[in-house]
Amino acid sequence: MTYHRYFKRSVILAPAQAVIANAFAYLKGFAPETIATAVLFSMVGYFNGNNKTVWVMV
Repeated sequence: MTYHRYFKRSVILAPAQAVIANAFAYLKGFAPETIATAVLFSMVGYFNGNNKTVWVMV
C-alpha cells in the first residue's frame, strides 16, 4: 500500500458544524487553564524581579 493510498483512505471528513462545535467545546475547557498559567507566570516573573524568590519556591 502506498503512502498516498493509505492517507487517502484514512481521511475522515466531518461536517463543518460538527468540527466547529467540538473545537468550541475543547477551547471552552482549555481557556481557564491558559489564563491561570498566564497569571501564574506573570506573578513568578514579578516576584523574581523584586527579589522575593521565597514565594516562588513555595
